[in-house]
Amino acid sequence: MKQITIIGLGYIGTSIALSLKTKYGNQIKIIGFDSNQDVQRKAKKLGAIDDSSWNLPNSVTNSELIVIAAPPNSLEEILVSISNNLSENSVVTDTAVTKEKILEWAEKYIPGKFVGGNPLVGGLEGNNSDPSGYIFSSCKWALITPIKTPEKKISQVVNFIEDLGAKPFFLGALEHDSYTVATSVLPYIFSSTIMNALSESPSWHEMSQFAGKQFNQITSPSKDLPDISFGAIETTNKILIEWVNRTINILEEIKTGLKDENISNNLVLEKINQAWEERIRVDAGLANRRKSTEERPRIPTASEGMMSLFFGNKFANVLSGSDKKRDKNNKSVK
Repeated sequence: MKQITIIGLGYIGTSIALSLKTKYGNQIKIIGFDSNQDVQRKAKKLGAIDDSSWNLPNSVTNSELIVIAAPPNSLEEILVSISNNLSENSVVTDTAVTKEKILEWAEKYIPGKFVGGNPLVGGLEGNNSDPSGYIFSSCKWALITPIKTPEKKISQVVNFIEDLGAKPFFLGALEHDSYTVATSVLPYIFSSTIMNALSESPSWHEMSQFAGKQFNQITSPSKDLPDISFGAIETTNKILIEWVNRTINILEEIKTGLKDENISNNLVLEKINQAWEERIRVDAGLANRRKSTEERPRIPTASEGMMSLFFGNKFANVLSGSDKKRDKNNKSVK
């Protein structure tokens, strides 16, 4: 491969360019394009790209690989713009967090020349971090392949990803979008909801002075650039509705629990404990909901965890009732 074009020189696009430069130096020519001319100049000054272009269609001429690192809702316009300047040997890939809609556009405008991609380095990325050529090292990189794309072009993209140090894996577009909506887009929606609910209060000026760690953590996603985040929302709105409904259902359950006078022994505490346990599972690499709960690795509940700090694990299990004798059918025996 002699020439690569990277469209979009934000955090991800520039990081890809830097990674390629680290591996290949001047063996590969990297052309960069960004609608913001200042961003182009910054990438060139950084040494991430060899040349830039003010004309999008011309930027892909003679490039064997084109990487689009732009918001999902801008992909259709980009694909239309570059379609006539691609050669027979060209292959196009992207880094967007949604895929189903993008694959439809690719099949329409550049059939047989597209492989969808998503580097799993943090979901919805803003432009607040400094680009780095090392962020893809050992990260997983999702690949979604249209039916019409030849195996040779898929291999080109796989080789490119492996050159960055990432680990490619394949899955379907709908499956991919369901996962990314749940883990990237829904948190952004919820973050924005909390931010709006608080800031629309007449007491927001006074209230904001009390904002601390919890507020900063939960509202942090709302600081992402709106065009990036809304691009993901706009291309996955139907899937997002399902996840929003699930969230509303849980909030309704918690709302009901809050009306109970005996709040320390109801659904609210149960949901808090469950969230605590599941978050610990994520950190421990055990986020795996199998069909049978008996097959699932067990960790202490929140209450057991606190008790074990004072009494030890065995005594905590007894206090919590987890150490009950079991019959041959694995049922609790009092």
